[in-house]
Amino acid sequence: MQVTAFDWRPSVMYNWDEQGHVTQRYGRDIMVVRGLAYALNASLVFNDAPQVPTSNAASIATSYYLTPPPEILWGFRSPNGSWNGLMGIIQRGEAEVGVANLYITNVTLRMLVADFSVPFDNEVCVPVTKVICFLSRLPRPLPKWERILYPFEFTTWISVVAGLVVIGPLLYVLAKIGNARLVVVGRGFKIGGERTDLQSLNFAVMYALGIHFMEGQSHTPIRRGTQVFVSFLWLYALIITTVYSSNLTALLTVARQPSLINTIQELHESGKEVGGMGAIFGTALASSTNPYLQALSLRYDVYNGRINVLYSRMRKGDIVIIAGLNVLRYMETIEFTHGGAREAYVIKETFSPYSIGLITQRGSPLKRKFDVFINRMVESGLVNYWFLESLRMAKQELHKEKKYQLETNEDGESDDTSDDAASPDAELVEVDYAGVQSLGFEHLEGFFFILLVGYVLSGVAFVFERRANSR
Repeated sequence: MQVTAFDWRPSVMYNWDEQGHVTQRYGRDIMVVRGLAYALNASLVFNDAPQVPTSNAASIATSYYLTPPPEILWGFRSPNGSWNGLMGIIQRGEAEVGVANLYITNVTLRMLVADFSVPFDNEVCVPVTKVICFLSRLPRPLPKWERILYPFEFTTWISVVAGLVVIGPLLYVLAKIGNARLVVVGRGFKIGGERTDLQSLNFAVMYALGIHFMEGQSHTPIRRGTQVFVSFLWLYALIITTVYSSNLTALLTVARQPSLINTIQELHESGKEVGGMGAIFGTALASSTNPYLQALSLRYDVYNGRINVLYSRMRKGDIVIIAGLNVLRYMETIEFTHGGAREAYVIKETFSPYSIGLITQRGSPLKRKFDVFINRMVESGLVNYWFLESLRMAKQELHKEKKYQLETNEDGESDDTSDDAASPDAELVEVDYAGVQSLGFEHLEGFFFILLVGYVLSGVAFVFERRANSR
């Protein structure tokens, strides 16, 4: 059984020797073809589509987006009806089967020269579909010194501060109103009236501030109205401080991640550009009825042969990558995972589902047999297993190649892109392997900042007091 394919990771993955010969073929689509050959008792002969081979290290990382452009790899139809690339090989009868992450679609009139099998990609549901997704860089963790602010949202902090500003003067006003007009003077207050110390604005403000910090007050109001006010103030302060303290305890030891982009609308509002391989994604964005996707099509740029540039911009966080779900999962695993920490994630909302299958020559009797066995593969979970196994093999090959490069490096220095060497900001999640994590200065530096601000303000107040006394 003659098969045509080309390196398009993670569906089809090739390893080459120094002479440019393919030494190994693996990947989900290759495993599907091998499964069909096993079921039909056939041997495989590969007639690969034209592609520029590279060294193993480069092939593992980038060769699935080599020149020529994707449109030529899969093939396009010329005005005289002939095809080039993979479709041309099928049209000319030079191969009986073609695989390379083929979308079951007739957008380019491929069904004129080839028949598609039933879909075998089992990422979503039945009928099995392949969805187009976006890969975005995980935002860097928020600064640790800001953790004292994390327990409350911004609007909550505004409400708490506003309440703190108002409560002191309001207590002072209630004490003034509650002051009786009797002239009989008792111990520190007028009989029948409110305490004289609460009738001081400075004291009333400090009194309310002390309650917010759960500091017990030795002086209690006398008037019923003021007592009710202070009672509910204590209840409010108790709830606020308990909620803040509880959340703060957790946030001091666990890094809080910034909010992620999860919807197409949020992606549009973020202002990020969109990059991908081939014009098909730009067409899919522009033809969508979703206005946000239509707007994203204006930011879409094709990075054929510039995958390293796309990766670099991705790591800077100013662009997202659009591709099929499995391709993005491969990128996330191979390119954006270092030392166990992920640098990227797939945005939850997807669009434009496509089915993935293989092609045969037009009218080939193999299609009917293929459909039967492909359905069995999908139902048994083999296709998904082969995909995960291919990811594991690609990771191992990358590790072996970089280990070999390290051993043969004259300087003996590790490559910055090594899987074991994370980038400076790659550790996106704090992990405590000892069970209980001790709090270091980086966890509590925000409180030291507050203490420093207090020292500065008290020093300024002291200076003004000295100047006032000298006068």
